Amino acid sequence: MEMQMEHELARCPICSDDHRHERRDEAVRVLVAEDDPCIANLIAYNLEQAGYEVEIAADGGEALRRLREAPPALLVLDLLLPLQSGWQVLRQIRAHEGTRLARLPVLIVTALACERLERDLERIGAQRLLGKPFSVQVLCATVHELIARSEDSARVGARCA
Repeated sequence: MEMQMEHELARCPICSDDHRHERRDEAVRVLVAEDDPCIANLIAYNLEQAGYEVEIAADGGEALRRLREAPPALLVLDLLLPLQSGWQVLRQIRAHEGTRLARLPVLIVTALACERLERDLERIGAQRLLGKPFSVQVLCATVHELIARSEDSARVGARCA
């Protein structure tokens, strides 16, 4: 299945209006690294409705480029990405010790979900794992929680520095 062009992604899948990518000055940025356009659009649409600014990367290489150019507040990462897997992306960003990328909250969204995988991913730096199919409400609540926890941690770190 072919990825839709950026201008086509701007259309709301429910009403076909083009309100989806309205920029909000105060919006927190989230990068979604997902190669299935249906899932990527579902995640992006729901996070945008929750007030987040969302970018989509269709493969691991594109995700790494975007992460290095401008790290978002959170990465939603599929494990089975083309070019570079989600595993490789996660390992590479965690290798940047002492940088914002090393501390970036990562939510794994994968069809491979199991307890062992969750433990393995936590060991290499993922904060949470959601199995596909997932509840949109759980997705949004988890994103909100991880970003809030990261912001709280950054504020505490700034006070202690």
